[in-house]
Amino acid sequence: MARFYTKNWFPYTFPFLLCFSISQATIYLPSWYLHLSIAKIFIGGTLLWMWREKFSAELNAVINKKQFILALLFGIIGFIFWIATSHYGLVQFHPNNIPSEWNIAIKTIVIIILMSGGVIVLPIISEIFWRSFMLRYLIEQDFKSLPIGKFQLFSFLGVVVLSAIPSSYPVAVAAISVTQNLLLIWQKNLKCCILSSVMTNILLATYLLLNNYQLP
Repeated sequence: MARFYTKNWFPYTFPFLLCFSISQATIYLPSWYLHLSIAKIFIGGTLLWMWREKFSAELNAVINKKQFILALLFGIIGFIFWIATSHYGLVQFHPNNIPSEWNIAIKTIVIIILMSGGVIVLPIISEIFWRSFMLRYLIEQDFKSLPIGKFQLFSFLGVVVLSAIPSSYPVAVAAISVTQNLLLIWQKNLKCCILSSVMTNILLATYLLLNNYQLP
């Protein structure tokens, strides 16, 4: 019997689950938030690079001009969801926790690392897990036998619910999960969802920085 780490689903799931576990650890170890967040980005990026050939079909898909524009628009909608839910108290942004005594060079490096992870590494890991893997796996265990964008109502709702339940911000995450699912079903291209998530995170990170909030 094949070992679990040789299964075709392992590269799709392990990076996300490991990064999620590290994120959860920051809740209970707030003094280690920056250290764990930086470690999460480097670990996640390393795993993506190590297994890049496993999901090369998804990441190398061609995206046309229409899909590019749609992805940006969906990304803006995702950002609006974050701001709207924060306005109604459903999302609470935390104060910036980068130590004030650090010199400007160190602060800048930390911000660049956190933003790079938030707008590049984590969106890829998240979309590979939820949209490429989970949306199909909830239909068929041999998920690669199904085309990207294939869904059933159960898998659609399953992804929305499963992504929202463990989150500290379930309403925002559920709303964004719905729009990301719809974008994938419509365009059948995972890069649209990745670009949309990148756009959302760029806008959100900029908003957090300008308002002196903690980067996610």
